[in-house]
Amino acid sequence: MYDVIGNSCLAEEHFVHKEKKALRNDLSYIYPGEDNLHLLYPEVNIQNFTTSWRDGLAFNALIHKHRPELVDFDKLIKSNATYNLQQAFNIAEQHLGVTKLLDPEDVNTENPDEKSIITYVVSYYHYFSKMKALAVEGKRIGKVLEKAIEIDKIIKKCEALASDLLEWIEHTISVISNHRFANSLSGVQQQLQAFTTYCTAEKPIK
Repeated sequence: MYDVIGNSCLAEEHFVHKEKKALRNDLSYIYPGEDNLHLLYPEVNIQNFTTSWRDGLAFNALIHKHRPELVDFDKLIKSNATYNLQQAFNIAEQHLGVTKLLDPEDVNTENPDEKSIITYVVSYYHYFSKMKALAVEGKRIGKVLEKAIEIDKIIKKCEALASDLLEWIEHTISVISNHRFANSLSGVQQQLQAFTTYCTAEKPIK
């Protein structure tokens, strides 16, 4: 029994470690050291999954990075933690479909629960991962549609050329069919020369 409990605890610890690593990779733009991106959110400094999220700025930064139209990040005040948290939770629920697993008082406390915050942030991570995948698929579909439109234009151009060529052939056959041959040697020679010139010079309409 103790072995089962021990294995369960190890599995849970491994899961939490794995999720932390994945989240840190995804949130690297607001970690110290990523200066070029960290400058976008100078007051956000994620060092852990407890107190670093307490003021609510990290949640708003996460949303703003992927969906900037949803959050006016510059108007947020670090000291107004309850407002910041409530705004992020409401926006995530209403616009991202992320279930509100936390209340402001769960995070704005001396010792926020690490597992609860990780579980909630994982919901953001999954949403934005799907969003990126959909964006990639959208680009692929766009390229396919562009190619289809291009092919359709080529087909229409070929059909128009074929129609013009058919019209030219019918006209040429009519001209040749109605042609009268001369009844003198010089006349035939002139017609033969004209026909030779016609064969080398006459071209279908382009």
